[in-house]
Amino acid sequence: MSDQARITLSGTLINVFPTEQISDSFKKRVIWLREDTLDYAQTYSIEFVQDNCSKLDRYQPGMTVEVSVNLRGRLSSKNGKEYVFNQLQGWNIKKLGINSDPGAEYQEAEAAHYKQPDLQESAGDDLPF
Repeated sequence: MSDQARITLSGTLINVFPTEQISDSFKKRVIWLREDTLDYAQTYSIEFVQDNCSKLDRYQPGMTVEVSVNLRGRLSSKNGKEYVFNQLQGWNIKKLGINSDPGAEYQEAEAAHYKQPDLQESAGDDLPF
């Protein structure tokens, strides 16, 4: 998609809306992302379309994320007046912060199953050391 501007935004998810079925062949899902790194906080509405809608299933408001978007725009005219519509279309999202490592969830699950050895049971071992 070389004809579109590619942008990466990071911030806090404000809302993750349900998927909307616009027509038989088109669906979209919208998120609101707040970027606090500037002097004035910015809030963006970002649309994920078609198969990319499911990428948002494990995300919820309050999470810090990085979103890759394409800036899209089109010219339209109505009643003799021209308008330009811009859209941020998301195509990738990833969690940032403490658990941003893909293996972190696995490590946490393994730690939950780990049983601390009982030192009292091993006190009677006949080991020479």
